[in-house]
Amino acid sequence: MNARTRALAKQRGTSAAAATHERLGTDTGRRIDVFRIIERSSVWLMFQPLDVYGLYKRIPDQGGDISGILLNAKHPPSLQRFTAAHEFGHHEMGHAESVDGEVELGLARDRVTDSMIEVEAQAFAANFLMPPRLVYTLVRQAGLPREGAEPTPQQAYLMGLEMGASYQATVTQLRALDVISPQIYSRLISVSPLHVKTQLRGGERPLNGRVDVWPLDYQDAGRVVYPRVSDELVVQLPEMPSTGYIWTAPVSTGAEPAVEVLVDQFLQGPEADENVLGGSGLRRFVLRVIHAGGAHLELRKERPWQGSGEPVDRYGIDLNITPHPAGSAERGVSARQQPFLA
Repeated sequence: MNARTRALAKQRGTSAAAATHERLGTDTGRRIDVFRIIERSSVWLMFQPLDVYGLYKRIPDQGGDISGILLNAKHPPSLQRFTAAHEFGHHEMGHAESVDGEVELGLARDRVTDSMIEVEAQAFAANFLMPPRLVYTLVRQAGLPREGAEPTPQQAYLMGLEMGASYQATVTQLRALDVISPQIYSRLISVSPLHVKTQLRGGERPLNGRVDVWPLDYQDAGRVVYPRVSDELVVQLPEMPSTGYIWTAPVSTGAEPAVEVLVDQFLQGPEADENVLGGSGLRRFVLRVIHAGGAHLELRKERPWQGSGEPVDRYGIDLNITPHPAGSAERGVSARQQPFLA
């Protein structure tokens, strides 16, 4: 496939993604719920352990074509979402069937596909899951320019978290939209996502290397976070123990606790005198998400020995902990589609 043919295929995929969002009335300034869109498009969505990333199949029928997407249940959610967007691209662009691995999804560093429909689906997936409006919004929020940006690996990773996309897919889309140069792309893509997560975790690996790590500070109060079960939240809040007021372990709403505390520690500030007790620093909590559903997480700054007195400060975030589309088993037909099998 020559460069012109490849460019035209990418353009068709990009245009199809934008047209699909416009037809569906999607708010492209927010995270895209690709699984829900697939379900509402009357496409069967299934998860099973596979040796490939995913596949799409369209079966002609007199009463209307029957279409289905099968995703690898062994993959992390961000990769499943990107694969789902790729397979949905096959559906929207009228392709009959496709069996896809990392080459077909455009995720192989040393090989590219010469299949026209795969190049189209690659462009569709990137622009459907990470539409330009959303990407540019996150770039601006990170304090970066729209062109010639030089994000750190941590900044690129955090953009991916907000979009529900993998680190690799996020960096690739930043390059495709000319937000970053080829040189910056090469620098970012060489960094391991696990290395980034370990840095955000304070130098310690997360309990599960496949989960995401969400760094949060005082400026994030009131925001909505979209973790998955087993993801880790790293919350760091300013504290001066000499006042007697400290941040206490979080309380979450709901019938069951949404998180468990893995780490509760005080980090001395860099300018504090290590020989003087009570200097300013940060209270650091590492929280592991343990239940799906919506919950409000609140931390209180108080003097613990004073009992149930009014805290001097509060810090709250809302958690939208999305369950796995296939339910607790994490395989089989989408939970929202299972009633139609009866």
